Order: sequence, then C-alpha cells, then structure tokens
Amino acid sequence: MTFDHTNATSSSTSSANDLFAMLVAPRSVPRALVNVSTTLSSLRALRSFGHDWDGNGSAAPRVGAIDAASRFVQQSAEDVVSTRAGWARPHVSANEDGNVVLEWWCGARKLTLYISQHSASYVRVWGPDMVGQMQDGELPEGEFINHWNWLTERYS
Repeated sequence: MTFDHTNATSSSTSSANDLFAMLVAPRSVPRALVNVSTTLSSLRALRSFGHDWDGNGSAAPRVGAIDAASRFVQQSAEDVVSTRAGWARPHVSANEDGNVVLEWWCGARKLTLYISQHSASYVRVWGPDMVGQMQDGELPEGEFINHWNWLTERYS
C-alpha cells in the first residue's frame, strides 16, 4: 500500500497535538498512522494562498472550507483509527473555486474529496475508464469510513 504525502513546514497547534495524543495513547497504533497535526498544518498553509495562487486565476482557498476540512480531518482520523486501521496523510491542495482538495492513493485506487464550507463530495477512481472505473457523489457526514475501507480494501 502506498500513499502520496504532502510535506508541510508549519508548526502544529496544541489542539492538534492533543488530538493526536488522544488518538495514539489508548492503543497500540499501526505504523501507517501519520501525525494528524501534519495534515492540519498543511491545511493552515492554504490560508497563505492568495487569488491566482496557481497562475491560472484560481480563487484563494476559502477560510470556511479550510476550517471545515480541518474538522473533517480530525473526525475522520479518529473514525479510521477507531477501526484499528491506519490513518495516512492526504495530499492537501485547493481547487480553482477555493475549496479544499484531499487526495489519497493506494495501489490503483484514488480517493479525492472536495470540501467546501457546507458540503463535501468525493471521486473514487480505480482505472482510466470514466464510466466503468470512476464514481462520484456527495459525501454525507459519517460516511468517510466506507470510502476509506474501499481505498484500503478494508470492506466491512
């Protein structure tokens, strides 16, 4: 299993460290668990992206989307670890509309999430055929674990 990771250099907050300590302390954690504070640092770094951050006229990442993505990562990491699965750091970026994009790869599978202030959607990819090997839709609250299980082949 391989995952693409984003390197972040921002310092972590005490709340992120407290969350990580809470996730790690009570159990033996698989090596695949990556410090959640690194992902939160990557999300905070998006606040420094201005308009046209990519040279293509893209909107600056919206603060509401960054905050929603931070809450999502904290809850999702906790949900994943509670199933004894390992949490892997996503690639963190923004799209042209100012939403946050989180991406994970595992073998031929890719899971991409688009998070705005009020909603989230997903795209699952397991091959190049857009009709037969891709799926997209809204991501209701609490449903991330099913997508994580699909990505990591941990079907319930």
